[in-house]
Amino acid sequence: MKTPRSPLYSQLTTVQKSFCLTCYVCSSINRSDPYCEDTFNTDYPGVNYLQPDCMAYRKDRRGYFPADHCIKVSGVSTANRNFSVVVRTCAMDSGSLTADTEIVRMSHCGHFILDEHYFSGCVQTCSTDGCNLAIQASQSPSLFCISMLAFIFGAWLIG
Repeated sequence: MKTPRSPLYSQLTTVQKSFCLTCYVCSSINRSDPYCEDTFNTDYPGVNYLQPDCMAYRKDRRGYFPADHCIKVSGVSTANRNFSVVVRTCAMDSGSLTADTEIVRMSHCGHFILDEHYFSGCVQTCSTDGCNLAIQASQSPSLFCISMLAFIFGAWLIG
């Protein structure tokens, strides 16, 4: 027996799905996966790194949650110039007060630590579907959130 669902439930589940990003997810260590390396192409036959409804770990929580950012990390070890890494994945802002614990707030090029190794390269974040395929600067989701709130408030006033 199916449980009847209200129109509000349908609206909320649709909105929830729209907040979950689609990101490219792959990794290449020492050029182990040439399809993940730069220059990144999305048209290789049989290769699809696009992960719809990407889920990510949230700091101090159990389980996975809908991602709100895509990430691309690329760099070369400062100790061994022959050791390189490219990682494309999704993540979420856990809401902590300081930017130093939130990778999605620290898009930059320079030096970073990954798995206890020092790298020279870039950590880049973005917040639109499939945006981690190329080098990009961080994009703020503020305009989207304000637009959504205005839409919801406007619909509430009309309804």
